[in-house]
This record gives sequence, C-alpha cells and structure tokens, in this order.
Amino acid sequence: MTTHDSGVETIDRVLPRRERVRAMMREEILEAARRIVQERGFEGLAMRALGREVGVTAPTLYDYFPSKEAVVGALFLQGIALLHEAFDEAEATSQPGFERLRAIFFAYRRFGVEHPDLYQLMFGRIDPSFRPDEAAIERASTIPARACDAVEAAMDLGEIRRGDVGQIMNAIWVMAHGHVMLEINGFCEKQAEEFSGVDLYRNNFWVLFTGMEPRPDGSPMPERPAGSSTAIEPEKRADEVMGNAAP
Repeated sequence: MTTHDSGVETIDRVLPRRERVRAMMREEILEAARRIVQERGFEGLAMRALGREVGVTAPTLYDYFPSKEAVVGALFLQGIALLHEAFDEAEATSQPGFERLRAIFFAYRRFGVEHPDLYQLMFGRIDPSFRPDEAAIERASTIPARACDAVEAAMDLGEIRRGDVGQIMNAIWVMAHGHVMLEINGFCEKQAEEFSGVDLYRNNFWVLFTGMEPRPDGSPMPERPAGSSTAIEPEKRADEVMGNAAP
C-alpha cells in the first residue's frame, strides 16, 4: 500500500489478500458515504445509514471507522489527495510561469465543480461540527503552498508584477473560491444563456490580471479579445494566457 502526499491510501500494487480486501472495503465505505452526502447532505450522513448503504453490520463498520467524524475526516483527506492529483496534471501539462499559474487555478475550479461535496467540506464548512485534526490541517496547507510556488515562478519569469507572493495568491484564491461556490450552488445556471461557468471564470481571471488601476495615459481597461492571437504584445501576456487559452 502506498500513500499519496496527502496521506490518503491508494490501492496501486498487489497486497496480501487480507489487506487488499480491507482496503477495498474502506474505499467502498467512503464511496457510500459520498453518495449519502450528495443525496442528503452531511446532515444525512449517519453511521446506521452508512451501514445500510454498504450492506454491513454496525460492528463491521465500526471496525473501519469508529465514528461519523472519522468518516468525514477520511473524506477531507480524500479531497486533498484528489486536488493534489489535479494540480499534478496541471503542472505536467503546462509551462512554468503564467501558463502554469492559470492551469493550477483552472484545475482548482474543475475539482470544485466535479466534486462539490468534497469541495464544500474542505473550503465551505458545510459540516459545522467537523474540525480537521492537526495532521489534516498540515496536509491541507500544502495546497496553497503549491499555488504560491506558481505565483512566485510567474514573477521570476517577469510575467506578472512583483509583489507579496502570499497576498497575490490569496487575491486569486478569493476570486476563485467565490466563483466556485457560486457555480456549484447554481448561480451560473442563471447566466447560462450568455456565459457558461468556465466562461465567467475565465472573464473574472482576465479582469483580475489585467488590473483595474488607472493607467498614466487615462486609457480604459481594454476589451478582452474574442479569439486567440498569435501576435500579442508582452504587456498583454495575461490576456493571452488567462483569456484565450482553453480551460
């Protein structure tokens, strides 16, 4: 059994039969827990209901997870692992600098849209009674650290303005998180005739990286081009990467 950076166990090599069966049962329990949460919310997740969903007795269930809090904690760690995997893919398919920064935050949105139950557990306090333990908090802290690395690399390459890395990453995250929460709660469906969720996200990033500070010549904020451009001035790099690249 190997362990992802986040500490979540995965079955990716041959294990002794007893361990393999136990690992598979653990995954089955977590899958069932997610189904319950997706259908009834975290308030509907109870050990008795979970046992019925999996088809096991209470003693068997408690042998894997001693409490609902332990199940929720495992889901929290599962979310961290999946988000790291999304970041891994974003990094593997992008160039260092602005392109990678964009790829990471678009991966963040995709994770939230594809896994709204885990996203809201991790970032939305959807279950007010849940408090991750110190180890989980430490693992979760590696997520913003990777985003900070991407911001710093973009600065070092001269593709974004120099500044406080943490403050800039936080500004991007606040925008990204606000958008994802609106999208997974149905707001973007109201805009669907004009913009898709990813279109709104792309436009928000374009505004953020173009900047709203008045320019010395008094010129207004440029309009975002509708199509991609192969010949683009260096100062419009943000628009090229954030506005026109495919999500």
